[in-house]
Amino acid sequence: MLKWAYNGLAIIGGFTILSLIIIFIYSSLSFTLFNKNKVNKATKSDVGFVLNWCGIGDDRINKVINSYESARSFTGDHLDAYAIKLNNVSIDDITNRKNYKWYRCDKLPDILDKSVSFIDGWTYEIPWFPKKMEQSNYYLYPWSTYFNGVTPSSAQLIFLDVENEMIYYISAKM
Repeated sequence: MLKWAYNGLAIIGGFTILSLIIIFIYSSLSFTLFNKNKVNKATKSDVGFVLNWCGIGDDRINKVINSYESARSFTGDHLDAYAIKLNNVSIDDITNRKNYKWYRCDKLPDILDKSVSFIDGWTYEIPWFPKKMEQSNYYLYPWSTYFNGVTPSSAQLIFLDVENEMIYYISAKM
């Protein structure tokens, strides 16, 4: 009986060690060789969540013009951004929604202005992302912003360019 228990525990220990080795190798590769920036690889199905989050609906996606998904750090630091061309979007589509609050970019509350300033510091990596969004044709849907004190540490923002029927999404964390 003791021999069976010893052999059983040895087998369980072997599987445990093998599992730990596999997890270590997978984690190491995930944060080194397989952790690369993805430029212009996103498809319509990859970015559908952006339009669903802000209440416009992913059925309005014409095509993904640009995309950038950075490599992830161990702490989750990243930069993701998409430029999405829409079909038939107007100002009425965002102003007549009960559960979705859009803000004109030229009249942002202070806290949202800080969020926009935070993401402006990241746009050097994505030259196609609009730099000046203070015009009245840009609207902002803030999905989330996290602050350390009064300084943003991450933000997920959705911008709508009504004139050009474009959605710009950015997610940045430092």
